[in-house]
Amino acid sequence: MQRSNLLVCAFLSIAISGTAFAVGDVLVYTGEGAASGISSFTNFGVATDKTVHYETTLPADLSVYDCVILPTNVNGFTAATLSALNTYTNSGGRLIAQAEHDRADGLYLGAIAAMNAVAANLGSDLSVVGSYLDCGFNVTNNIHPSPFTEGVNEIKMGCTSEIAVAVGPTAHSLVGTPTADITFIGADMIGSGAFFLLGDGNTLSDNSSDGYTTYDNGLLEANMCDLADFYIDVAIDLKPGSNPNCTNMEKGGGRVAVAILGTADFDPFLVDPDTVEFDGASPLTWAIEDVDFDGILDVVFIFKKHDMDLWGFPPTNCTEVELIAFLFDGTPIVGVDTLCNPGGVNCEGEIPTP
Repeated sequence: MQRSNLLVCAFLSIAISGTAFAVGDVLVYTGEGAASGISSFTNFGVATDKTVHYETTLPADLSVYDCVILPTNVNGFTAATLSALNTYTNSGGRLIAQAEHDRADGLYLGAIAAMNAVAANLGSDLSVVGSYLDCGFNVTNNIHPSPFTEGVNEIKMGCTSEIAVAVGPTAHSLVGTPTADITFIGADMIGSGAFFLLGDGNTLSDNSSDGYTTYDNGLLEANMCDLADFYIDVAIDLKPGSNPNCTNMEKGGGRVAVAILGTADFDPFLVDPDTVEFDGASPLTWAIEDVDFDGILDVVFIFKKHDMDLWGFPPTNCTEVELIAFLFDGTPIVGVDTLCNPGGVNCEGEIPTP
């Protein structure tokens, strides 16, 4: 089975998967002890051409916001808030969580813990390491390759903590400190959305000195909050040649094959195999084969079913499963296919599920 795909030669001309958000809305959640002085985002709204809303109570419906900002909230978040933020991000939202540097008086320790709790709840490979780096206002040109840093050359930043980027297929560094190029802004793909973690609360707020007027802070924000195309949507085929894709995720163990399909517009050999992840599993091996007999070579990855998130939790009938990876140039990709449980209606009736 193959998902109809939006394939392009460059990542800047495809559309994000997930919920369609209303244009022009940014939520700044100022509850839970948002730090004063770095919780105003008027310039953010101007740079992104969006209306900024400040709320001390988290709205019940976050889907109307293009992005949600957590402005160094020092009191931590309730389980209900963490759950709402998780749902929002997985459904296609952009969540921006800003921590701060680790001051001697411990002022921002609560915010560091709170943003780490948000990251952990999302299952992100990003985390804040309390630090005291490059204090005072500084300019960095350590801009790392990503769709979110397209066109960005210099960023004005203040004293910051480090953002640790664990080994994983989607988390990556956006900006490093000027002195030692230590990551202080990172991004991670969460579901069909994006999560950004910052070690400095000045960079995106109105307290960024001349970051908006002289440097590229505004462009970075526009990319983070409004870039519609932060990954390429590619075609994959679970169990090539099988339709429907009936796979027992509860008994027997074994392995499953997933192909990234080559087309006239997409070359699967540009995918870095070390970054491939399918439903939480990394591949055991991979091979080259034309699985759909269209004359264009595909790349087939083999995964151990025990390593997949669905193992032990089979769907009652069918469910979508996602493959995520990076190209060698740092561009993220995503592909989706449908997995059916043996005994389900579609498997028994041999009903194709696109």
